[in-house]
Amino acid sequence: MNQTQLSKKQEQGNVGNALKHTTEEQGQHSLTKFTDEQLKLIKDTVAKGATDDELKLFLYRAQSLGLDPLKTGQIYFIKYGSGPGTIVVGIDGFRARANRTGKRS
Repeated sequence: MNQTQLSKKQEQGNVGNALKHTTEEQGQHSLTKFTDEQLKLIKDTVAKGATDDELKLFLYRAQSLGLDPLKTGQIYFIKYGSGPGTIVVGIDGFRARANRTGKRS
């Protein structure tokens, strides 16, 4: 395994460990039910450029709203430059929440 592969493997572990450690500290059930591979996919695509703290917040927000960041159109993480990221609920996210209420026409 070369140095680049080793660094990527360590980064994957850091993201997963950071999320697991946070939930254990809070004494709550797991923030996510994602595999390490899915967490890496989310960090590399859906929440590209997110810091570990921003990723944790994004995943917490998605879970608290009952949304899946791997389903297109439900929830987005947007980041420009070095500023903080923004979490945006998409139209499919609003639809999913409305469907759960049973009051959607």
